[in-house]
Amino acid sequence: MKVSSNPRRCFFAASNLRRNLFLTLALIVGSFSIASCKRNSNLDIGFMDSSNSNNTNQSNTTQNENMDVKGMADKQGQATQPDKGNFTVQYSDVRNPKYVQMNENFKKQHLLENIADEINATIAIPENVTITFRECGQPNAFWDPKTRSINMCYELMEQMTEDFRPVAKNEQDLNDKVVGAMTFAFIHELGHCLIDVLHLPSTGREEDAVDQLSTFVLLALNGEEGERMALSGAISWGIQYDKIAKSGKTAGELNMLWADEHSMDGQRFYNILCWIFGHNPEKYMALVNSPLPEQRAVRCPQEYTKLATAWLTLLKPYLKDGGAKASAHTQPMTGNMGNNTPTK
Repeated sequence: MKVSSNPRRCFFAASNLRRNLFLTLALIVGSFSIASCKRNSNLDIGFMDSSNSNNTNQSNTTQNENMDVKGMADKQGQATQPDKGNFTVQYSDVRNPKYVQMNENFKKQHLLENIADEINATIAIPENVTITFRECGQPNAFWDPKTRSINMCYELMEQMTEDFRPVAKNEQDLNDKVVGAMTFAFIHELGHCLIDVLHLPSTGREEDAVDQLSTFVLLALNGEEGERMALSGAISWGIQYDKIAKSGKTAGELNMLWADEHSMDGQRFYNILCWIFGHNPEKYMALVNSPLPEQRAVRCPQEYTKLATAWLTLLKPYLKDGGAKASAHTQPMTGNMGNNTPTK
């Protein structure tokens, strides 16, 4: 989402040397010990113990991989547009005690720097962009065009934890869902950033376009892990939709939601489910009519192909692998129930 007064309305892997950018973000959130957080109590998040020898060895390996990725960050690769900028990291002051330790651990473990290196090794940009996790005063995530920064709020992570808790099977499932939804939100904001910085055209609503990008990146380039993250992104909007349905909002309040630049939460829920199904109809056939209506499902493979092709076309000149990896994922993986369906 762009900067907004409405809270919560809120690339491609460059190498095979290590897990890609978005699994790195998952590692950040997944490292939080969410098990200590209790419903209707203050969130108490800290990093899990990493002092054993196995984790130390893994850490050494990751550090070597990080150096490899960092070395790739300054290379032009196959991008046809010049690489004149970098994604950089900025740490902000945190006052809320719930987020202080989390912020300190980000600094010590250089996790945000790893994310920045991954993006820099993937895409060429003409100017510097800042990435920050910060205390915002409300659950939010946003691209700020004035400061040229992607801002992820600790409050959003906290809200997602509470939102997912009633539907999570256990603490690990809760953790995975929060990881997925936060990753989806991050790529969404990265999409806003790229549209602005690269001056990309957006003939429809930008909010829908970056939801498409986030879904495409997760589905096409992250395997089953990415599919689960995309599903978590959809479910997070389904939860918000359910809240609105039960809120008893007045007609005037609902009118403001209809007038918002974002699609309604329920629409975002069904859109993302549609694209997940469209990417792999055979695997996700169980979504049809439960809850994705069949009338929409038959069109979803075409929808997925169109959005994937559109985003790849827009970003290819800036991708340092020339779009090679992404180009293999613009068609549905299996099944094709919608190819002959006429458009409206």
